[in-house]
Amino acid sequence: MKKQEKENDKIIIGSSVHKSVVCEQCKKEGKADTFFSYQKKDKTEMYLCSECRDKMNAAFKEETKNPNYLRAIAGGVIAGIIGGLLWYFIAVLTNREFGYVAIALGFLVGMGVIVGSGGKRGHMLQMIALLLTLFVIFVAEYGIFRHTLNIYIQEHASELNDIDPNMIRDALGVLNPIFLKSLISPIGLVIYAIGAYCAYSIPKPRKI
Repeated sequence: MKKQEKENDKIIIGSSVHKSVVCEQCKKEGKADTFFSYQKKDKTEMYLCSECRDKMNAAFKEETKNPNYLRAIAGGVIAGIIGGLLWYFIAVLTNREFGYVAIALGFLVGMGVIVGSGGKRGHMLQMIALLLTLFVIFVAEYGIFRHTLNIYIQEHASELNDIDPNMIRDALGVLNPIFLKSLISPIGLVIYAIGAYCAYSIPKPRKI
């Protein structure tokens, strides 16, 4: 970190390594050259003494050890059910799908995986959260599709009297081409990507 000072009409290249700073964690004071400097998300600078830095790195490393995968899946499933119902009812009540609901779903599933695993993080937990989120979105989308189609059938019952009941049953099936096509629509893919990315990011291993 360098600064420029003008003195006697000359530019002198100086350094801020000797300025006094405070450790973000333990509040110990010291010179900048004896601390580790990091940039926060808000672009401001923070300093850590070597002891606090080592403690934080050790704590983050501990977060990746011995996760309970079965409970992680269970936690993700429970969160997914809550998020999926939220997704379904918002879409049914408003007749629209909102991208921010996908963010909420991904966040819920990711946090459910973390809580279920015992507060752990790691790449395998990221994959669990991602796959669960995609599955929940698929199930919620199918539920929305069936709801919409059932309403259409009820409103046009008189026109559908002569149609083979098996055709209607097939139309409500998960392999209906119309439903499958809706899944790969541009908006559908964007919604999938938003939810999946959010879920994948939540259990990501932390580092300074």
